[in-house]
Formats: sequence, C-alpha cells, structure tokens
Amino acid sequence: MVDGCGINHLRGAGLATHIGVAMDIPTIGVAKHILCGKGDEPLEVGDVSQLVFESKQVGWLIKSCRRCRPIVVAPGHRVSTDGALAITKHLLRGHKLPELCLLAHKYVNNLKKTIM
Repeated sequence: MVDGCGINHLRGAGLATHIGVAMDIPTIGVAKHILCGKGDEPLEVGDVSQLVFESKQVGWLIKSCRRCRPIVVAPGHRVSTDGALAITKHLLRGHKLPELCLLAHKYVNNLKKTIM
C-alpha cells in the first residue's frame, strides 16, 4: 500500500503505480483526497462508492470511520479494482487509514522526532 494515487491519476498512473511497476510488485494507492474523478460520498462507516474518471472506474471511496472524510483507494499495479477494495477493507481496524498505512505513518513520525 502506498500513500498516494494508483490509476486514479490524470495520466492513469500515480505514485502507487510507478512504485509497483519499478519494483514489479502489486500495489494499492490510498489517498486522503480525490485527485481526479467523481463519486458519491459514502455516508455510513463501511459504505463504498465508485470513483469514476472519464467514464471509467478508477477506484473507490470508502467511509472508514465515523468522523472522517472517505479515503480514496485505487489499484496501482497488478491488483484489480475489486481486489484493491477487498484488501483495503480487510485492513481497516477502526481508523481512517488501513493498518499498514497507519503503522508506516506512526513509524515515520517517531523517526522524525528522534532526528529533530
């Protein structure tokens, strides 16, 4: 999982796609804001809606927790749109971000504290 866009990018390949192609590994992009496309905002925790750009589904909007805006989930490389949704939903543990992204975020913040 990459904190960035997958195929939900103006050129069809965001950071998650580039990392996946460069390393030849499956990737999923998880973003906090919509870069391109439109979708109905899910209202209840666990609800999802399609993110569509230029008449093509490029990802999902997922309401991951009660007081948060939805997150944007999209395939990066070697993962289907439905696969990206299933994997991300499996890793949601009551926080806004999937557990992998949350752990990485916490690790980097602790590392910054020791360096600064």
